[in-house]
Formats: sequence, C-alpha cells, structure tokens
Amino acid sequence: MRTLLTKVLLFLALTLMGTQLYANPKVGNGVGNDNGGPKQSWQDIYRNPNLKPEFPSHIVEEREIAYNHLCLVGERIRTKYKYVVRLNFTKIVYDYLYTDRIRFEERCLEWNGDTCVSYETVEIEIPLQQDIEVFKREPSSPTYNSQWSLAFEKTFELKECPDQAKFPKAE
Repeated sequence: MRTLLTKVLLFLALTLMGTQLYANPKVGNGVGNDNGGPKQSWQDIYRNPNLKPEFPSHIVEEREIAYNHLCLVGERIRTKYKYVVRLNFTKIVYDYLYTDRIRFEERCLEWNGDTCVSYETVEIEIPLQQDIEVFKREPSSPTYNSQWSLAFEKTFELKECPDQAKFPKAE
C-alpha cells in the first residue's frame, strides 16, 4: 500500500512539473543565462514546446522543402530525408531530392489569357546559412490557441549530408 501511495505521489509531482514547464516559457534559462535565447543549440530549441522556429521553404524537384530539411552534397543541395519519388500498384520508391544551390528559372511576366507572352530569367540561390526567426509562446495564452511573439533570431547553417538513409519524420 505504501509503495502504491509513493508511486501515485511521484506521478502527480512529475505531472505537475511537466505542466509547469509547458505552461511557463521562462522555465529553463537556456545556455549562458540568455533566458532561452540564441545561444541554445537547435536541438534544445526543437525540444522546447514554448519555442517555434519558422524555417523558410525552398523548391526542390517541384516540392516545397523546409530549409532545416536540406543539406549539402558538394555544391548541390539535397534533402536530408528520402521522399516518395515513384508510386505504382506494387512498389513505392523512395529517394533523395536534389537541386542546384544556384539555378536559373524562367517566370512569366505577362499573361494573355492562358498563354504567357513575356518571360524573365530569375536567379534562385539557396543560401548556405540563413537567420531564422524563433518565436516564443506567450505564457498567458492557452496551449490549444497559443499566441506567439518573436523571441530572437538564430543563424542556421546547412551541413554536409549524412551518408545513411533517412525517411521523413511525421510532423
């Protein structure tokens, strides 16, 4: 009986601590006492439910891929994860998606009905590093309808791609 009571009390204490951590963004001051600021690692930012980085997307093989899901292979950009590239009745084929870091695309300047009558060539460059805005949850907002405000910016740098195959994370 005493063991059961101890377990119940421990469960309640851990639940209360977890609720406070989730509801109060000031819990955990980050690295170097910067109050959870840009000195934190990206892993710490990802794990913190009160912080939300806003990564831009880039087009890779006609799909929008978040900047943090890209990596470098020499001078080319590749996805970190494998995506479905072919699908038929018996087989699903996964592979990485690739694009050039600097490429040129033609875009329509003027339409005449359904026909483009004037084009321009645009240079598209995926930067090797980019400042990312990180937002924090306002402590007064409920978790189901959170209000977010800009907390800080942190530089994200594209790394060399890992060799082992990875599949997209469920998000």
